[in-house]
Order: sequence, then C-alpha cells, then structure tokens
Amino acid sequence: MVEFDQSRQLDELVHKWMAKYYDVSEVLLDGYGYILNPRNSEAQMFHLDYTIDYSTVFIPLTAISHNNAVQYIIPSSSTSSTMLLDAIKNPDCIDLSRLLKDGNYYSVRQCVATPFTVLKMDFGTIHRAISNQDSYDRLMFYISVIKKNGVATAKIPDEPLFHSVEKIR
Repeated sequence: MVEFDQSRQLDELVHKWMAKYYDVSEVLLDGYGYILNPRNSEAQMFHLDYTIDYSTVFIPLTAISHNNAVQYIIPSSSTSSTMLLDAIKNPDCIDLSRLLKDGNYYSVRQCVATPFTVLKMDFGTIHRAISNQDSYDRLMFYISVIKKNGVATAKIPDEPLFHSVEKIR
C-alpha cells in the first residue's frame, strides 16, 4: 500500500515510466491508479478509454490469467478508417458489426501475463476485461496518457474528484 508521504515518490516514478514508454513532448499524463477486476465480475463491453487519443501502461499486481484476462481487437487490414471511425462513435460500446462491414473479420486476442510485467496498450485499442472466473481479484496499476493534440477533442465525462485533506493516523 502506498502511504500518503510516499505519493511524491510514486508521482516521480510514474513520470519516469511515462518518459520511458512515450514521447513526453507529444502526450500529457491523464492519471494513474488501480484497476480491480473482482472475482465473478461480468465481462465488459468492448470499448475505448474515452477516445482514440488515449494509451495506457498496465502493471499487473496479480497474475492476468486466461480466466480474468484483458481482450483486445485487431481490425482486419481491409477495414477502412471511415468504417472504424463509425464503429467507435460510442467509445463506451463499440459497434462490432461495423468492423465486419468492409473487413469481413477482426481478431480478438487475449493478454495473459505474470505480475509486474509492464504492458502498454497502444492508442485507440478496442479492449475489454473478461468476466473474472479465477479464484482471486485481479489488480493492476495503470498510467493513462492522452495525445496533446487530442485534448481539445476529448469528451471526458465529469467525474467526482478525490483529494487528501488530512492524513489519518
């Protein structure tokens, strides 16, 4: 567990990783934190994280197994950019049938990894968490970035903010 007085060190580490995996002149840090896929969860819909201008580094703190994995889609090379943009109009629920209109197929792949493997999900990756049917909650640390030129077009939903007002002893 990261204690409050270590938050500066964590922030420095996040920026160090960001510089390692991205060109920092082209991206901005959107945020970082934890993603939990609890046991017996339901599968997510295939989605984008807000827009095609987002990318994420994941570091699993528990194993990503075939029973709790992240799945992602690779569109057919014949899928036109027009059809792809049409399919992702609603980034929260991708219209998979649109990916088949001129591509005839897409590939669904599954990412399985050991704890502390650094995984980078590229910009615009269509993905989802599957139902966690393993015996443990799957926990990952994430770092999310957005392309600087994508900030003006990003439609990020309003979210409540949390901040520390005091340290509880």
